[in-house]
Amino acid sequence: MEYRILGNSLDIRTDAGEAIAVSRRQTRQLLSVLALHPDGLVKTDRLAELMWEPEEVRNPTKALHQAVLTARKVMPNRCLSTEAGGYRLHLAKDDYLDLRDFEQLTEQAGRKRRHDLRGIVVSLERALALWGSLPLGDLPMTSAMETLEQGLLERRRQTRVLLAEALLELGEHHRLIPKLRLWLAEDGYDEQLRGMLMLTLYRADHKAEALQVHGEAVELMGDQSLLGPALRRLAGQIACNDPSLAWAPTVHCLGADVRHDRPSPTWTATLTTRHEELTTMPALPEEHIKSPNIARMYDYVLGGKNYYEVDRAHAEAVLEAMPGVGESMRQNRRFLIDAVRHMSRSGVRQFLDIGCGLPTMNNTHTVAQAEHPDARVAYIDHDPVVIAHGRALLAAGEQTAMVQGDLNDPAAILDDPDVRRLLDFSEPIGILLVAIVHFIPDAAEPLGLVQTLRDAVAPGSYLALSHASRNNSYIDAGLREYNSASTTQIYPRDLPEIRAFFGDWELIVPGLVAVENWTPDATPLREQAEVFMAAGLGRNR
Repeated sequence: MEYRILGNSLDIRTDAGEAIAVSRRQTRQLLSVLALHPDGLVKTDRLAELMWEPEEVRNPTKALHQAVLTARKVMPNRCLSTEAGGYRLHLAKDDYLDLRDFEQLTEQAGRKRRHDLRGIVVSLERALALWGSLPLGDLPMTSAMETLEQGLLERRRQTRVLLAEALLELGEHHRLIPKLRLWLAEDGYDEQLRGMLMLTLYRADHKAEALQVHGEAVELMGDQSLLGPALRRLAGQIACNDPSLAWAPTVHCLGADVRHDRPSPTWTATLTTRHEELTTMPALPEEHIKSPNIARMYDYVLGGKNYYEVDRAHAEAVLEAMPGVGESMRQNRRFLIDAVRHMSRSGVRQFLDIGCGLPTMNNTHTVAQAEHPDARVAYIDHDPVVIAHGRALLAAGEQTAMVQGDLNDPAAILDDPDVRRLLDFSEPIGILLVAIVHFIPDAAEPLGLVQTLRDAVAPGSYLALSHASRNNSYIDAGLREYNSASTTQIYPRDLPEIRAFFGDWELIVPGLVAVENWTPDATPLREQAEVFMAAGLGRNR
């Protein structure tokens, strides 16, 4: 048997090379998840957690049983077994799994002798060739799976870095340049790969292009000072033709650098990942050092990498002052995913996401287009860094746009040319105001601002809204901690005040509840003791 899960979709073949057709997406997802644990028992509870969000199915055990029965209809006998407490996908020693092949090839590259750079390149290129252009395409889009998926993608990224190091040391610059450009197009914020591209272009006698790549990073971030110190330093070295950057034959073992009569270039030691750089940013302007940014704090809590030390420290202080708020912030992301999925399955194919924040996994368009490939999303944010990041990631998409706008001026958002190009206001629209309205004080009349948006959309439209709540015992301490250092103040409200933002729109069951308790069609709770973040989904009948 042959199993391939790293590509755009699951591919299973018999020993004779015949493809096994798996038409149902849920069946492909189940087999893909089990293939991540080759020949290992996956407990029922864990498998259900990876397959579905909490409460997405009423009886996960029964749903798994049905999914396994469906999978057995298309799989050869004895490939899939039910055992005490879970399920197992059996892989014989001679069965092929591309994930296992990837791991073996990268381990093989690591074992090669330091002088065998060409052998290392062959192994790493074979390993990376196993991945598709849209990798891991049949893994479920759940919060639990997101962690595993991010780990796999990071392993692919590390393999790319190792390959780039080897090709750089071999001096095969023209072979490396297109690879780095392709990888950087996927993640323009990877400063390690960007630095490698700059150095490779410089060594290939394309100094102007190398500096242009640096300029693109400045444009992406909106400010030279927001780049990591290593990237800024490398740009200065290229500009003045620093001799230490020139190529020379090297005895190199990945992770070590042994040069003959030449100083080691700074890029190998200092072009670290974005997460590592952001813990030491002494060159930042004073206003960035003193002022945490809510979008970056949120990114830190969600496990992202686009934050600075000031954001991490302030987020930790807030988390300590308000036990439980971190989980509410993570559940807030799940609420967005569940709400978009519910709206999509109810027929909505266009969305207006205001206050979208820094891009992360399972963004609005990703979830919506999984249900309707033609779904369109207009993202709105007032933060220039968020706008630059989003535009870089969405540059190739005709069904998405990143628009700079402010909820304080909804009319400007509604009249924006890109919003009007993407969204048809005569058809239902899903409005997303997820953790954004609580930044607007009562003096700015937030009820009127939200009503302007509701009045602009057609019947059948939805409003998904989450909002910081005063209905918890930690709110005063948490607000003091957050508002003491942040330039963006939070104004929590009582549940009846939050309910008023929906106006006369009908709230989808379970109504307005703590964000961790929100899931479509869940039983409404009569009492909610501690509500850090309230969430609801309303529909315009």
